[in-house]
Amino acid sequence: MGLPQPGLWLKRLWVLLEVAVHVVVGKVLLILFPDRVKRNILAMGEKTGPLAATRGHD
Repeated sequence: MGLPQPGLWLKRLWVLLEVAVHVVVGKVLLILFPDRVKRNILAMGEKTGPLAATRGHD
């Protein structure tokens, strides 16, 4: 049970870097365009949410 291969560590590091970049870009967009981002998030929720057919009403 030695250490994983160096390639595996590189893949894990790459995934971590990708997630960090996505978070940073999202935060910057939220700071620069807060109203637009919030509207976009709410619109995505209406399209894909569990209550999308009822528009949030049971």
